Amino acid sequence: MFGGGLLLYASWSDLKTRRVTNILWAEVIFFGMLFMGGDMIGRGEYAELLILVPIATIGMIMFFEGGKRTNLKENQIATPIWIVMFIASIASVAGLRMMIDDVWDFFELAQIPLLMLVFFGMWAVGFFGGGDAKCLMSMAVLVPGHLLSSELPRFGTENPAFPFVVTMLMNAAILFAFYPVCLFFVNLARRKFGLPEMFLGLRMPLEKAKKSFMWPMERIVDGQHALFLFPSKKMDIKKELRLLEKEGIDEIWVSPKIPFVIGLTAGFIVAGLFGDIIWTLMMNLVG
Repeated sequence: MFGGGLLLYASWSDLKTRRVTNILWAEVIFFGMLFMGGDMIGRGEYAELLILVPIATIGMIMFFEGGKRTNLKENQIATPIWIVMFIASIASVAGLRMMIDDVWDFFELAQIPLLMLVFFGMWAVGFFGGGDAKCLMSMAVLVPGHLLSSELPRFGTENPAFPFVVTMLMNAAILFAFYPVCLFFVNLARRKFGLPEMFLGLRMPLEKAKKSFMWPMERIVDGQHALFLFPSKKMDIKKELRLLEKEGIDEIWVSPKIPFVIGLTAGFIVAGLFGDIIWTLMMNLVG
């Protein structure tokens, strides 16, 4: 419930402003570590607390040294401090391995900072936006491993091979695959026809497009009115809209900018209720 509420707020913020404050994700990681630490102390597994050191280190790297490319840079932490934290993180993981005999039990803990590093790396190479990476890193801490609460009503099956955050991501990708179908039916209901653009965008008045988060699928190129099914994300949108307006065009096809955080939120909810979509379908077919 806590994670779902935070993700719903993040989705609302991203949809309205295309920004989610870094404070939100920092709070998620903080409370995730707090809940995790409390659970470990409650079980008397004090050695497990060592895993909080690399988690805190990676979280700080993301929020303080993220890089200018996605405006994640907020502060600079002195290099000697990073060196100490890096050494402490390695020592903590090594010490944890020596104190936990069962390899699987160790991996259940070690996978949390490992997943954080994977999501951070995917952001670094441009696979994710900064907000998407921060969301996934935060959820890896807030809901470590598989779904923690077995008391929640579950209507599906969780894939035992994947931790919850991976299931959440896979569900989001599957749900986004149905996005073109949703666009088609929206256009059909609005009686805006055109193939294949009905599956790829929405028909919108030019004046409304100026105030919306979108990429125009129509442009003026060498004096000719052209339709682009997959518009460039690097275009000068204001310039393109001005050119269209000069040609007397008052309605165009646009590709809405839908934040992936919305998909991740849906993936989180579906994962909590049904587990892994593909895994659930497979288990139902086999059963």
